[in-house]
Formats: sequence, structure tokens, C-alpha cells
Amino acid sequence: MAALKVIALISGGKDSLYSLLHCLANGHEIVALANIHPVVPEDGSAAKEDIDSYMFQTVGHTVVPLFEEALGLPLYRRQTQGIAQHTDEPFSGHPERRDEDGVDEIEDLFNLIKEVKAHHPEATAVSAGAILSGYQRNRVERVARKLDLVPLSYLWQYPFLPPYSHTSLLHDMAAVGQDSRIIKTAHGGLDESLLWKNVAAPATILRLCKAMSIYDIEEPGAVLGEGGDFETLAIDGPSIIWKKRIEVDSSETTVDSGGAAYWTAKHARCVDKSESETDGLQNLRIPDLWDVEFKAILEKLLALDSDEPDLSTPNEQTQDKSSITSPPTPRGQILEEPNEQVPEALPVHLHADYRPPILISSHPPTPFVSNIAFEEVPNHYTDLKALKNQLWNINGSDDVKHDHIVHTTLLLRNMSDFATINKAYEHVFLEPLPPSRVTIACGDAMPKGVQMLMSVVVVQHGRRSKRKSGLHVQGRSYWAPANIGPYSQAIRVPDDLVNDTYTVYVAGQIPLVPASMDLYTEEGFTGQAVLALQHLWRIGRNQGVQRWTAGIAYLSSCPSPSAQSRATLCTRAWHLIHNPPLPPSPSSSSSDLDPWDALNTTPTPSFKDTISRPVLPDPTTILQSNTFITTPPIFAAQVCTLPRAASIEWHALGLALPTASLVLEHRRLACGARVWMAADTRRS
Repeated sequence: MAALKVIALISGGKDSLYSLLHCLANGHEIVALANIHPVVPEDGSAAKEDIDSYMFQTVGHTVVPLFEEALGLPLYRRQTQGIAQHTDEPFSGHPERRDEDGVDEIEDLFNLIKEVKAHHPEATAVSAGAILSGYQRNRVERVARKLDLVPLSYLWQYPFLPPYSHTSLLHDMAAVGQDSRIIKTAHGGLDESLLWKNVAAPATILRLCKAMSIYDIEEPGAVLGEGGDFETLAIDGPSIIWKKRIEVDSSETTVDSGGAAYWTAKHARCVDKSESETDGLQNLRIPDLWDVEFKAILEKLLALDSDEPDLSTPNEQTQDKSSITSPPTPRGQILEEPNEQVPEALPVHLHADYRPPILISSHPPTPFVSNIAFEEVPNHYTDLKALKNQLWNINGSDDVKHDHIVHTTLLLRNMSDFATINKAYEHVFLEPLPPSRVTIACGDAMPKGVQMLMSVVVVQHGRRSKRKSGLHVQGRSYWAPANIGPYSQAIRVPDDLVNDTYTVYVAGQIPLVPASMDLYTEEGFTGQAVLALQHLWRIGRNQGVQRWTAGIAYLSSCPSPSAQSRATLCTRAWHLIHNPPLPPSPSSSSSDLDPWDALNTTPTPSFKDTISRPVLPDPTTILQSNTFITTPPIFAAQVCTLPRAASIEWHALGLALPTASLVLEHRRLACGARVWMAADTRRS
């Protein structure tokens, strides 16, 4: 992992300051601080304390100049009116230039970071403290990318990382000695008595949890102030960051007509700190790389004998196959009749001059175009004109645009062309939500004279009642890999034919360590297979996926025996994550209550600190028989090479089916086997 020179975007709050420790822990260096503050009136009066910005915290901005001395780093500041011309998510404006509607606060951020970079040309990254706000993260990433800086968001999705706790971030801040004070409250259960309390103190955490429980608020991030319920100001922290601490000599408290309470410093200064035995990094907790269920699967697979038969339940009859063309049959794919044998799949040999035909399907609700061939590697956006020409053929007009493409598959002859293709690709599939993508290299298996084959899935203009959405994360975090090209991690498309139903196209996932973006090398192929599968699951959960239609494991070229065992291992991993152990039955003795007490006792509200992660797969979305469990099919395909020389790339198509059930039917195949297939999707 290469060390980065970081421009730290700070608001003065707890998250932006705490994220600096994670920058250092990952081997990077902080070179400068950057801050956005309210416009100072020309008449010399004080600037407004809180400008209600969509993007920036401005409460406590009068203390922020002290951070230059407290942290011993140069501080650059810029004014903003706090006006957001583009409030769409993700951001679709132009951070580097003014729109016709006027200046946007993102333009102020762009000009600020541009100024800092001019003073520090060595800078290669910018950090932010975004936890759950895609609105903030997306805009910081857009600015960073426009300025060729690597975005760092190490706190992104922090509550959804082990130990899956609402308050884990606050406890971690307390462990390193960061002192952040509450300086604004804007929630009915939080009043002015909380002002200037250390947000990470046990008593304060307890009060925050109690307030959220009274108002029945258990949304992720609520206890962290992510909903704007409170704001903080950091005044001290570990010595590796904080050279001095901030001390406030006088302050005042005000409560506005809406009930929001503000703390304002009247006089603050920096004072020397007492010497510490540790610099703070020793007590910094790095979130575990593994989710608990995937860690258990990794341990299970590592413990399995290579010749052990595939896992199955007593209700299922499966056979252990020892061929990559017929791996151990996963539940829900093909069930064989008694005493019947499925014939071995035969390799397909194509003539050297064979070129696959272009396939154009306009079958509703989602058309697709397959096998668009490129004889030369496209290195400019004009080289992709053939793509638009094929899209026109879908409906005979030119109203199909590039942003109607929701997913692409790129088959390359050489993976070395990956970077060149990206340069042309990014000029065609523009932000904010480029299509999700799978990229593999097929070597000499490609048709003669063809360097690239592209297939696309299209959402035609006017076919959808709702806009597409998705996930386009470009910043490094501990959660899931940033995209390594001009594509989205996932695109979520609403279905006009079935209400409240979405199809989620997830990009191919390779085993990168999210925080460093380096290839994971521990535990060999098994570790890579399970980590890439975990990335697929985290992205799927984030986008509301409840079922996968099927899974594809692309395996890089290796000798045949290894390929066979790798295909078998992928089947087992897919099976294990779809069939976790059943939770223990609850004890009946704990529910013995006196009937009068049960009727007349008002339960005491309590805040459950454990984050409830979405269930994937969600069994409530599938109608199941007593003898059949619907594990989706799993396919293993050996290719030449994968991006970053990874050994495996997982890909799957997800379904988000709120209040819906997937009805299954079985069909008989020509070979005599039976396969269960999705026949219909209906509202419950």
C-alpha cells in the first residue's frame, strides 16, 4: 500500500478529527487542514453560527482557526453561503464551475481543495468524516476525483462493521482519548443540559441512547448525530494528532424558537498538553475485516478436507462430482431423479473464424444488446460509437442515451488493455451513476480479430415510473472496495410491472482489502473467494437485495486439478452463506408473566445497541416446500485473467422484493433432470 499525502477536510466535529487517526494508522501523512465556514458580513458583524447547510457543519466555526495551532498543521479556509443548487442524490452538478442557477456550496469546496493543492502539490488524497451520509460522501468524492486526489472515508458505514453497534464509534473515540463536546442539540429528547458534555463519556452515551429509545428512534447513526440531532466540537485528542488542547474561558448558551440549543464560545485558546505515555494509535481499534458469518465460513472451508463431499441436509440427495463442468450440486439448482445420471457436460470447440452474432432483445421490461465487437482497443470515446448505433436499433430511434445503460459486461482479449479502455469508457458513461460492470479477459478464446466484446443492459427512456438509483463509492473505507474504474458498485432499477420490486445489478467483486485497495493474499484462494463474496453481500444489503437469482464465480486460469477444487470450494461457500445454522429456540420459561402485570404494566423503553443488519437471503420472500430449500444456482467459469490479477471475481443479480414472494415451479430438462425456476413474482 502506497503512502498518501492527505488534505484533511475538517468541520471541527468529532468525526472529521477522528478520521485523521485512521489515515495515520493506514500509513498516510496529513499535510494540511481545510475548512468551510459561513460568509462574514461586510459590515463587520459576526457571521451566522449555523447556516443550515446540506453539506457542512458550521456550528463552532469561530473555534476552528485554533486547530492550526492545536494540531500543528497549516489550515486553509473558505467562505460559503451554504446554498445547494443540486440536492439530488447522487450529485449531478459540476463541482468545478458555476451553474446557470448560481453558485453551489460544492463549488466552494472545489475551490478550497484546489487552493490547498496549489500550496501543497505533494498532496495525493483528501479525507472526510462521512459515516452514513451518501450525500456528503458522494460530493467530497466528486471534488477529489476532479482534482486527481484519492478520497478517504474510513468511517463510512462504521455502525455496520463489527461489532455492529450504534455506539461503537463513540466508545472507540473514548479509548483513544478524543474529547469532543456537544455544541448543538436539535432533537426533542436532547435539551440544553447536554451542551458542552463530552459525547464519548459513558454518562453522555447513556443519555443519548435513552433519548432515542423514548422517541423510538433506532435508525443507524441516530446516536452518532447523523440525522442532525446534535453537533460536536473536538477540543483534545491523542498526542500523535493533538500537539495542544483547546480551552474555553467563556461561552454562552441560546435556545431558538424551534427548540434547538446552541453553545457558543466567547473566548477560546490553545494550551499545552500534559505528556502522555502513548501517542494514541496503540488504542485505536481497526474494525475487523470479516463479518461474523463470513469469518465462520472461512474457518469452515479451511477446516474441510479437499476430498470431503459437498455439504447437504438429510432431506436432500446430492452427489459429489469431481469435474469442474459438474461441481457438487448446490441446493436449489438441479435435483436428480433416483437412479438417474446427469450426463457430463462436454467442452465446446469453436471454429477459429467464429464470431458471435450481435443479439438485440427488446423483451420487457429490460432490453439488452450482447456481443458488440471491437476489433481495436477503444482508446477514445469516439471509438465507442458502435455502442450507440446498436442502442438505436432497439426501438428505431435515437432517444436511447448512455445513461439508460444500467450494466455492462466487458470481455477483453488482454487485461493489459484495462486502463486504456477505462479512459474511453469514462467519457461515455458519465457520473454520477455509471453502469455497474463485470470485466474479464478471455485470451485466445476471443473471436479472431476481436479485442473486446461488450454486452449492455438498457433501461429505455420512459419505461420506468421511478428513477434508477445505486451505489457509486470512490473512497477508501473499511466497508467494501472503492470502484477501480468508471462504474458503479450497484445500480438499482425499479420494475414497472410489479410494484415495489427492484432489480439490482451488482458489479463484479474481487478480493481487495477495502482500506488499502490491495489484493488480499492471506489464506490463499479460500481467503480470496470468501472475501470477494463478502463484498457482494455488503453491497447487496446496502441496496436492499433480498434474494440473488444466481451466482457466478469467475476463476482465473490455473491447472485443471486446481480449477476443479476451486469450483467446488465456491459451490460450498455459496451453499454455506445461503444456509446458515438455525438460531437456538427461545426459552419458554422467560415469558411467564402474571396476566394482570402483562395487561397493566407499561414497558420501559430500551435502546438496543446492536445494529440489525438486513437479512440476505430473506426467507420471507420465498414460498418454500417442506423438502426444497431455494438456494440459487451457482456457476463457475474459468477465464484467462481478472482485474488486479485476482484469482476470483463474484457476480450476481439481486432482487429487492418488499412484501413480495417468489413463486417457484419445476421444469424437466431434456437430459432427464429437473430444475427449479422462478416462474412469477407477485405481491403478497
